[in-house]
Order: sequence, then C-alpha cells, then structure tokens
Amino acid sequence: MILFMTIIAAPIIGPERAYACSCATVPEMDKALISHSAVFAGEVTKIEQENKNKETISSADKVEVTFNVAKVWKGDLSKQTKVLTVESEATCGYTFADNMSYLVFAYEGEDGSLLTGLCNGNAPLSGAGEQMKQLDAIHQSYEPIAGKEGAVAEAAPRSAVTGAEQNENAPLWKSGWAIALVALVVLAGFVLWLARSRRRG
Repeated sequence: MILFMTIIAAPIIGPERAYACSCATVPEMDKALISHSAVFAGEVTKIEQENKNKETISSADKVEVTFNVAKVWKGDLSKQTKVLTVESEATCGYTFADNMSYLVFAYEGEDGSLLTGLCNGNAPLSGAGEQMKQLDAIHQSYEPIAGKEGAVAEAAPRSAVTGAEQNENAPLWKSGWAIALVALVVLAGFVLWLARSRRRG
C-alpha cells in the first residue's frame, strides 16, 4: 500500500519537485513471507522499460523484469517469471541488473501481475545468504513449475484431462447404476422366459 501511494503521488507532484523514497524498517523474514504473494530466488534474464520508445520518460514508468527462477519459498511460480517495478528508486522502484541473481519479494496486483519495489526487501543473492537460511528455517524452498511462462503458473485446463483419467475419476455411483441396469434387464428376460414356459406347459 505504501509503495502504491508513493508511485501514484509522484506524477502528480510534477517534474520540478522530487522526493526520495522512504521505507519503513524491513520486516523479519516470517512477516515478510506472510505479507508477500511470492518469494523466490532467480537470475534476471530480461529487463524491458514500458515507455522506452516514448520521448517523455517518467521515474514512475513501469519496468518488466523476467527472472529465471531457481528456488521458491512462496507462490506457484513458473520457471520464467515476470515481475513489475518502476523506473526510479525515487519513486520506490527497485533497480535490477541484467544477468544478476536476486532474492525477490513480490505481491500480486489487481490484474494478477507480480509487483515489487525498493521497500519490499529485495536483495542481490550474493549478499542474501542469511535471509535465505531464515526462510528455509520457516518454510523449505521448492522448485518452480516447469514448462509454463508468465507471472504465476496456472492450473491445467479441464480439457487437458485425458479420457483414461476421466474414466478413472468417474463417480462410483455411475458404475453402480450401470450394473443395476444390466441386472434388471437380465431379470426381466428371465421372468419373460419363465412366463412363456408355463404357458407352453
């Protein structure tokens, strides 16, 4: 919330006045893990400025950073995960460097994208050994979901379930009704045969 307020306020203030981003004390790892939607370690593979082709550049312009995720402590993340920040640290953006690895704390925006900034506790991986030890003590890290690109990995669509799997997962009552119907047909046939036999006798 603090990050959003700072980012939104920056364009309103105007270019003639600049304010440095002021962050509260970074929370302890257990609180940081609870307060963020995604916590992971990964290497930056791509940095793309949203307004790179525009004449006017704002310190609040969005920057999309793509990570090759190595370890995850929170979130259903894909191997290639994208996170948004803003251009300048003056507006609480975090400056990532290409081909560098980081410990990243991100939260989910209204549109489902992952957002992060200067006040979220991000750190170069080379100096984040103690933080990662604390995170592992709280929640053991796990690998990202392979084979899907994007911010947050999604569940496979319903249509992806094979016919064999559908049969395996079919409710037992359907099988029971089928057996009962066959038994009823056999019983009806037996009764009909018995009735005809008595008439002949």
